[in-house]
Amino acid sequence: MTIAEQPTSPADPSDPAALMLLPQLANRRGFDNILGSYHPGRKPAAIALSLELDAVLVAGGQVLSREDLGRRNLSLQAGWDEAAGNLIALAINREGAIAASLIHSGHGQWWKLSIGETCAGSWLAHPHTFSIVNDFLRTRLGGEPYYRLPAPGERSMLVTADAPTVADTNERDVVIYQAGFPVPLDRARPVEHTGVGFLLAS
Repeated sequence: MTIAEQPTSPADPSDPAALMLLPQLANRRGFDNILGSYHPGRKPAAIALSLELDAVLVAGGQVLSREDLGRRNLSLQAGWDEAAGNLIALAINREGAIAASLIHSGHGQWWKLSIGETCAGSWLAHPHTFSIVNDFLRTRLGGEPYYRLPAPGERSMLVTADAPTVADTNERDVVIYQAGFPVPLDRARPVEHTGVGFLLAS
């Protein structure tokens, strides 16, 4: 799958695609930051991505529970995979490539990434979609990307190939790619391997 850089336009909230099953990042310490409502008596269906982050599934503004997935005849894994496929489909342009926009944010080392008409953080919520984005950014930025976690629903997120400093960011708000999963920077540790520096989850 290729990514083509081009400007994107805002999503139409009346679009039937809004009812698709889509992935979303959520803080594992609680679900207060989820974009959408959910039944208070039903815990959102979630897959742990790291010690800090979960992937949850949303459709039509609703965060789904395991019971909701059951009514769709989907297991949690199947729902997660379907959501990732839907996310990719929403971002593909007429040329068959994923439409992306990467522009300088105007703030130091950070670049602003937008992907089609999707919520940017959702791309970090599944290994397949995260791998697509990470490979693209490694080529465009010329190094291993760092991702500043966006608020739920944001269409863009800040990325950089320069290690963020404590002075300009909260390390808990920045993640790196680790085998398809987002690892918070404050949970990562530098190691050396064949002369190349890597960050591994601690």
